[in-house]
Amino acid sequence: MNPRRIVPEQKTQLLIVPGLGGDHRMATPQLALPYEVIRPDLIEMNPGETMADYALRFAGQLLEAHAISSHRPLFIAGYSFGSAIALELVSILKPRGIILIGGLTSGSELRPLVRFFGKYVVKHVPLFAFILATPIIRFVMRRNSQISESDLDLCIAMYRAISPGFFRAAYASLANWKPRHAPTLGAGGVIMSTPLLRIHGQDDQIISCPTRDDGIVVFAGAKHLVHFARPREVNWLIQNFIDRTMLLADGEFG
Repeated sequence: MNPRRIVPEQKTQLLIVPGLGGDHRMATPQLALPYEVIRPDLIEMNPGETMADYALRFAGQLLEAHAISSHRPLFIAGYSFGSAIALELVSILKPRGIILIGGLTSGSELRPLVRFFGKYVVKHVPLFAFILATPIIRFVMRRNSQISESDLDLCIAMYRAISPGFFRAAYASLANWKPRHAPTLGAGGVIMSTPLLRIHGQDDQIISCPTRDDGIVVFAGAKHLVHFARPREVNWLIQNFIDRTMLLADGEFG
């Protein structure tokens, strides 16, 4: 693992876990944030591995690489598939807060057809099919993702860079995922006693849009890749959440 780190003067750490089909480049829109942005690539997933076991190995490699410090505040963000890892990392890394961007809190929140394919079909798909599907993925994303052509090119480059075996194993694991600690959302957006922010596109075609509530921000008309489509607004929400959470922790916020 070779986490890419952006180290400004502020000491707060923001670990960003990429989504399925992505790598450290998925966090490019969030590099403008005034924190130490840590953006690792995903590690390979073993066939049949649970999300909890994967997160444990993922955290172990981060700690072994000294990618994060236990002496400074840590927040964890995750896009899509990465949000499942982020939630599983809560009990391991003890962050100050969690940010789910186009994410989910269990596999059951995948759109029905997307989950059905992950649970029952994807394990039977030959690996070469994931490579042959690249032009189809580009066509579908161009028509439906609402992102710029340059961001589309980046998404396709990231998809081509991951191994088909990882994609297949991770997709199946996500479709069957039940969090180790069932998340409960309360007033102020608190999950497992850890502050939570969820950012979601109303028209997300992959993951069902959560009901608006405290700690949940829904962008009307936005789809799955909301952080590419609305980067400034997403960054404002992230910064407001982190700064407010830090002030509350320090007893400086009313």
